[in-house]
Amino acid sequence: MSRREALLAGVSAASSLQRSFALRERLRAAPGAIDVTALIVGSSLQLQFRPLEKLLGACVSERGTVGVLVNSERPHALQRFTAAHELGHACLDHQIMTDRSVGSWAAERTDFREVAADSFASELLMPKWLIKMHAKRLGWNSQDLSSPSLAYQLALRLGVSFEAIRIGLLGQQLIPETARHQLQTSTPKELKLSLLQGTKLLDPWADAWQLQTQDTGGHYSGGPNDLLVIDLQEPAASGYRWDLSAAEGCGFEVRSDEFSPSTSTTDATVGAPNTRRITFAPPADSSEILELHLRRSWSGELHPEAAFRIRFDSFGKERAGLSRYERIEMGLSAAA
Repeated sequence: MSRREALLAGVSAASSLQRSFALRERLRAAPGAIDVTALIVGSSLQLQFRPLEKLLGACVSERGTVGVLVNSERPHALQRFTAAHELGHACLDHQIMTDRSVGSWAAERTDFREVAADSFASELLMPKWLIKMHAKRLGWNSQDLSSPSLAYQLALRLGVSFEAIRIGLLGQQLIPETARHQLQTSTPKELKLSLLQGTKLLDPWADAWQLQTQDTGGHYSGGPNDLLVIDLQEPAASGYRWDLSAAEGCGFEVRSDEFSPSTSTTDATVGAPNTRRITFAPPADSSEILELHLRRSWSGELHPEAAFRIRFDSFGKERAGLSRYERIEMGLSAAA
């Protein structure tokens, strides 16, 4: 097998799996990331998260049963890519494999089975159709995706690292080669500080999400100390204000709430809507609905069209034992 054949084999196997689980249709209805743990379990494979010392993961076979092991001590995005990589080994009928690194950027691969598994994982988690689906929904074009800040936001929605999305966008030829340097020299830390504008993260490894009305209906997964920055248009002159009570009742803490008048030349009129930026801290280790409505305070009347609603999971990385997906399927606590 050549390197090119290995790459194509990985892409083909990942695409076949996506079709068999009807992932396009599912994610069109509820935008978010591909749940790799659900795919592993749905493929009748055993899945365990364990401390693995120097290993990131492994694909093992014993008495005809194929299983996937993933290091429970690694960040969630790396756990997801590792799980996808090991699922690739299983789908491609490779022998028992143990991995100290995953991702073709981690080292130059000489074992073409690893090349194929990397290709599988990239195509499974970052297929071109899913990137385009998110971009279309949010009104982003290829030039926007070249922006480090929006590439970071795309990485969060896909559940991958910033490094992975950089390589994925370039590999899929969704951004020009000229964007490489800007993406390589930008860091998530800088991008988070720029977005938060003084609001502090309790955990420097946590993420900062920038959400907007077009995210409505999405189901996103982050960490317990992430912050959600939501930009909403508020037509204050009409008496409508965004009501935060439902979100606060579900445990979302308001960390900042600011207004900025419209600066658009087309909206620079009396009564033009303001942009309201609300930063929420989600309740830790939970899956909750964040719902906002435009409401007239004096009458309680809801705006007939404007609403914001997402589900946000704040569990972070998978812990040792069964995956959250399996615990939920068994009626157990996802945070156990």
